[in-house]
Amino acid sequence: MGIGAKIHLSTATGYASSSDPRVHFGLGPAASAREISIDWPSGIHQTLHNVPSNRILDITEPTR
Repeated sequence: MGIGAKIHLSTATGYASSSDPRVHFGLGPAASAREISIDWPSGIHQTLHNVPSNRILDITEPTR
């Protein structure tokens, strides 16, 4: 569920999130998120690039 993970999302217009166990970012008119950066509680850092908008992603913490 990603509880305790820190997630950073970069776009040209900003970001927003909710308190749902799922993380929701409103990108407005942006067609994609340039970068999504996740710091998992285990210390693993994960970065996703050029993620298209209007998607539901199931992101799993990578193994060491």
